[in-house]
Amino acid sequence: MPRPLSLTLAAFAIGIREFVLVGLLPAIAADVHVDIATGGMLVTFYALAITVGSPLLTSRLSRYDSRMMLTGLMTLFALGNLAVAVSPNLAGLMAGRIIAGAAHGTVFALGAPVAASLVPKEKAGQAISLMFLGLTVAMVIGVPAGTAIGWRSTFTLVAELGLLAAIAVWVMIPSIPRRQGVRLREQLALLAHRPLALTYGVTALGFGATFAVFTYLEPLLAKHAGYTPGAITWILVLLGAATVAGNLLGGRLTDRLGA
Repeated sequence: MPRPLSLTLAAFAIGIREFVLVGLLPAIAADVHVDIATGGMLVTFYALAITVGSPLLTSRLSRYDSRMMLTGLMTLFALGNLAVAVSPNLAGLMAGRIIAGAAHGTVFALGAPVAASLVPKEKAGQAISLMFLGLTVAMVIGVPAGTAIGWRSTFTLVAELGLLAAIAVWVMIPSIPRRQGVRLREQLALLAHRPLALTYGVTALGFGATFAVFTYLEPLLAKHAGYTPGAITWILVLLGAATVAGNLLGGRLTDRLGA
């Protein structure tokens, strides 16, 4: 499945951007002269940008050629990360995070149907899991790498990966004709569908619980649990490896047994 690999690269860039903050938050907070709790707002505003911006952008952009929109969104994502890399203060970091966050959610909203459309119907689950593979692999690679090279270099690298993903999408994804867009009202109406609403609830609770701890995992493990930096790195690698295995297995089981 070579074509969905361009979306895997996009998800990989997004994943590093999302997860690398775990190991870098203390250093970022110190460099911009805020406490670590205030620095955690970088995660909060990023999540709000996804929650608020993604449905609005998806509503506006889903009517256009997905190839063009995904290329533009990954370019916007790259610019947001570049802004973070060069920002001297918390306000600049927030702005860059918000820009990248709005692009993040919309890439997945538009990219998952595209990934499924590139393969036979019976392999749609595997194609979507292949896209999300980039997100889970980023957990294995992104956090240790980011800690090793420093936070400004990390976000510069993520910007470069985002631009590379934009080029890959443009080259590898076929042009998809304009179609009727998904209106915001139609998106909100899905909340009244009980099976979907339960799925959203499970997702919100699962990710909410995970990221509430994940954001401050490094200081929790170091200061309160007594782990060394080397041990923390391996704990994060183990966590990332588990997500990769679960993601790939989930895609295969979905195609075999149904969602």
